[in-house]
Amino acid sequence: MPKLVEIRVWALRLERAYLAGLRIFILVFATLCLLGAGFFLLDGARRALTSTEVAPEAVTVSGEEIAEAIAASSQGAKTAETASTASVSEVAQKAHAAFMAGPFETYFKAYKAFAEAHKKPEDKLLTKEELAEQLLYTAEAIDAASASEAESAAEAAADAAAAAYASAMGEELDPSSGSEWSPYEAAYLETSRKFQTEQAFAEAQIAAVTQVLADQRVVALAKKYQTAEKTAQSCSTVQRMRTVWDSNSMACADWFYAPRGCQVRRAVAVEECVPAYPEGVESPNETFARIDEAYRMEWVAKAADARAVAQAEEMEKEATKAGAPSAFLIALGVFGAFVTVMFLFLLIAVERHLRPRRDVSAEV
Repeated sequence: MPKLVEIRVWALRLERAYLAGLRIFILVFATLCLLGAGFFLLDGARRALTSTEVAPEAVTVSGEEIAEAIAASSQGAKTAETASTASVSEVAQKAHAAFMAGPFETYFKAYKAFAEAHKKPEDKLLTKEELAEQLLYTAEAIDAASASEAESAAEAAADAAAAAYASAMGEELDPSSGSEWSPYEAAYLETSRKFQTEQAFAEAQIAAVTQVLADQRVVALAKKYQTAEKTAQSCSTVQRMRTVWDSNSMACADWFYAPRGCQVRRAVAVEECVPAYPEGVESPNETFARIDEAYRMEWVAKAADARAVAQAEEMEKEATKAGAPSAFLIALGVFGAFVTVMFLFLLIAVERHLRPRRDVSAEV
């Protein structure tokens, strides 16, 4: 009998040690569950409150960048042509009038000083209106750019809807663009509108172009023009009226005699050549137009890069926000595990306190 009591006491002590260790383990595990639930709850709240709107960074173009592009290139400036509108909005007219009296006055003075310093005696200076027309700084351009921007937004929404429908139907969407303007024309329109309507953009462009006009590389190109002669030729094909023989013509009285046909007047393609400056030599008017174009194209390229970076950040934030429901579910699950473990711990504690008094006496 004493032997059985000793065994029973030893078993109760072993059970007590085991339950003490189990309580410590459960408390540690429950604490970790509670901390984990709090972490996932906060993470879900952070994701849900994350803003997905990312504004592109401000774009700046320095005169040094434009001067390098001008010095490295010898191609003439392109000309963007846009169809003139039948009428110009009153808003565009007012904006253009303020632009001509304000920022463009400074811009024109920079052109005039550069052209007068490096032109030849026979060269003609452009008037302020002629320069604005040549560079496409017109009221029509403001309206065209606004219409193009609205059209692009509508097309983007339509393309997104079409892509969603095609994806739902398991089809591939044929990409197509119905834009009226080419990318080059659209870039010219966008920069024209910003130069005429945005004070900060105008100030930045005027400062950069003024810096380029004073750059020694650009001055060297202008001085090269002053001493250059027209030793090259510029050839082009034009249509000219010429008298030619037409064997199928019956416009003369003796058309049926050999050789059959008549002499007729027709427009024919003729190659004409005129004296020109060697490649890389251009007038101050051409240089200024090319500087203006280089600035605009550089700004458009940098703006496109900034938009791409902003879109990538926006997509990343949207992915973060999309993970909010999952984080909340994980937090709920971990908290459920905490409640379950604590319930089991409570059962063990209750069972421990409800043991018969004889078991407690046996331990002693």
